Amino acid sequence: MTSQIRVVKKPKKARGSLRVAPDGNAKNEQQRNREMVGVIKGWVEEFKLRAVSRSEAALALLNK
Repeated sequence: MTSQIRVVKKPKKARGSLRVAPDGNAKNEQQRNREMVGVIKGWVEEFKLRAVSRSEAALALLNK
């Protein structure tokens, strides 16, 4: 099996427009990014906790 990785780049005009933002929008964008990172970190933490609880439950069943 061979896997291929395809990199999709946005046009230069679209990338340049994201960099320049008015002061109010820049702070709003930073806040949105911060919130997204927090949500994703929460998801990852929940996933890890579920994996640990599953392995502990499996070990408990094996020891009975």
